[in-house]
Amino acid sequence: MTEILQTTPMRAAETNTRPAFAMPAGACDAHFHVFEPGYPHVPDPLYTFPDGTVGQYLRMTEVLGIERMILVQPTFYGTDNSLLVDALKRLGPRCGGVVRIEEDASEAELDGYHEIGVRAIRLDLFARGGWPTAEIIAYIRRMAARAAPRGWHLQFYTPGTIVRDLLPFLADL
Repeated sequence: MTEILQTTPMRAAETNTRPAFAMPAGACDAHFHVFEPGYPHVPDPLYTFPDGTVGQYLRMTEVLGIERMILVQPTFYGTDNSLLVDALKRLGPRCGGVVRIEEDASEAELDGYHEIGVRAIRLDLFARGGWPTAEIIAYIRRMAARAAPRGWHLQFYTPGTIVRDLLPFLADL
């Protein structure tokens, strides 16, 4: 049995050191997560409830001079993207999103995500680590087919050993 990781509180935004250079206009944080109380998480998360609300994150972006951002669905919430949806609506057009979905997600659901700024699907290959490589490749192709009509990309959350095994396939993806 894997021991659950004990998260630590997020440090106050003001304790961050401001960059020693002028942040370029439109600077973008390409991958961040948020956690808010009241949203359902996976039954057995790998870590305790993290401290990292939308408000805390926004304070940190102000200190660092980040104007745009990409919110990525964390494994903590599985494929329940309700917090991500609420956060994207709150953050507006300066924030894009990356969802985790079930393979049978409806086209209407994907279109709804697109309308609020989602532009990618996150594939959790840690969760599929026991699958044969051929099955992982078939899964990636199915998910790529879901992403392609909307111009989305795939974001991989994967152990290095799976990346190694997928390199010949990924070269042509």
